[in-house]
Amino acid sequence: MKTTNFLNSTKKQLNFLLKNMFLSILFLSATLYTNAENKEVIIKSKIDKVTVFLSSAQVFRSGTLSINAGTYELIFEGVSPLINESSIQVNGTGNYTILDVKHRIKPVLPTENVIPVKVTKDIKILEDSLTAINFEIDDHTGQSDVLKFEKRLIESNKMLTGGSDTIPEIKDGFTYIRTQLMDINKKLLEINKALLKLNTKKNKMEVRLNSLKSYNSQVNPVKVEEPKNQVVITVFSTATTTGRLEIR
Repeated sequence: MKTTNFLNSTKKQLNFLLKNMFLSILFLSATLYTNAENKEVIIKSKIDKVTVFLSSAQVFRSGTLSINAGTYELIFEGVSPLINESSIQVNGTGNYTILDVKHRIKPVLPTENVIPVKVTKDIKILEDSLTAINFEIDDHTGQSDVLKFEKRLIESNKMLTGGSDTIPEIKDGFTYIRTQLMDINKKLLEINKALLKLNTKKNKMEVRLNSLKSYNSQVNPVKVEEPKNQVVITVFSTATTTGRLEIR
């Protein structure tokens, strides 16, 4: 009789040790999986019920899941931004262990729109053309400055200020000065016409360039979405399983 009791007691202790060992291995495996990068799974959920209180409300939301062996972050989206993380409750069915539950606000980055290849090429052509036209404008402006300097030198000649003594010298001087000034004025007029055309062309090109650069904002404006409020449930499973989760 004593031997039978001893064997039964030993058997119970052995089962207890084996059970604890299995649980230890299970949670050790879950910890190892948790330290790795968890796989995210979006749970398609729906609101089942809403209980309204005087100063708050309790929303019951549920969805189904299907996962393989491993550690997963099951994500419920569309939850209220006013959710109280400490009051979140989770119930579920399926062969998995819930490791963690948390509320997360995930920022949504605006999508960068890609400019079509043709538009990009047109922008490059216009930018190169503007660079070339600016060089032309600088060249004409430099010529104009030189001619204006020459004109000032001629106008300050002593023959125009009464520094010459003889009439023949005055006549020859005026003839020379008149010829030079007329030539300079003619060249300045040609340069001013060329500058007017170049600046008009430049202005049109800049308008076109700005229009192309704002192509995305005109045709396909970037939509800035609000940050996503999520409930993230970390689970561990030793095998492929399906089930259901409910949060409230």
